[in-house]
Amino acid sequence: MFHIVEFRESSEVEVVPDSWVKNNSCLWPSYKSVGRIRQAICRQEIPGDSWKSFEIRVLCTEVTYQDARAKLPRAAVTSDLQSDENDDRPAYFKRKNRGSKMFISSGSEDELESPIFRKRRNVEVGASESSAPIPAAPSVPQPPPKIFRSTDSRENIGQQTRPASNFGMVDSDTSAILREILVSLETLKEQQKFLLAHVLKLGSGGPTNIPDVTDLGLPLASIQELKDLDEQIRVRPEQKNKLTTYLGFTGGVNTKETVWRAMSTLLTNSLAKEINWSGANRKLAFKSLSIKGVVLNAVRKCPHARDATDKEVEQYIARWLQLAPDRDGGRKERAKSAASNTSFERE
Repeated sequence: MFHIVEFRESSEVEVVPDSWVKNNSCLWPSYKSVGRIRQAICRQEIPGDSWKSFEIRVLCTEVTYQDARAKLPRAAVTSDLQSDENDDRPAYFKRKNRGSKMFISSGSEDELESPIFRKRRNVEVGASESSAPIPAAPSVPQPPPKIFRSTDSRENIGQQTRPASNFGMVDSDTSAILREILVSLETLKEQQKFLLAHVLKLGSGGPTNIPDVTDLGLPLASIQELKDLDEQIRVRPEQKNKLTTYLGFTGGVNTKETVWRAMSTLLTNSLAKEINWSGANRKLAFKSLSIKGVVLNAVRKCPHARDATDKEVEQYIARWLQLAPDRDGGRKERAKSAASNTSFERE
């Protein structure tokens, strides 16, 4: 036989063998392992000398442990209905948990690693307490996905939560919707950029079609190619206008980015290493080329650099040429070379 009992000191309910109960007292094992306590209950183990005695109230009696466990949730609610109104103990004392007075699961042994206490709902008692029917136990709320799931009917009667399956569906649906929204926003941003550029071009009266510059051989890769193109734009105004329009379409969010995008479209980085602004160290001077004027005019075609001064644009051109050795992995190569030389000198 098994009793469903209420421990008076902590107001917790549990299933215990009838052999543990005597004169409104229940002996409780001193085992620390939840699994060991469960075995003791199921096997109706004979109480030992180290077991402690607690005052209890018998709520229900069943023949088998399984039958008693099945009625445990309803017994917990019934216990509240019968005792809460007349209990003058402070609320914090009722909620106090005693060390090993645990709710023992009927699930697998894997579930026994963490102590789980039976918490009972505080039910507001109406005037017609004795005639009110016992409410049915609520549906079992499942934990969210990726959290350990119990196989028994442990319901936290004091909480009203939705099943985990709903949480999973909501999370999945929400993630899919958010992804679609983000993709749509990115698409709208790109479309907005295109339309804005198109409107600005129309407003400035400039051409809206990107010219074909395949005959110019961009980006230029050698000093000779640069000199040849510089000669073309000096003697052929149509080539100069075509190159200016083409470089103006590179765009940018500010003057610096506009200049650097135009320069990287015009020259390869290997060629930029052989050029500087002033012609120092026997390098080709970019400031003396006719292409310099093309870059100045092309940069001002961008709405964000329309008011840029010649000096500002020239400073960004000089800086872009100066940083050519650092681009395309040049800085890392120099660092490796310096480290190798240092280690060689130490040896």
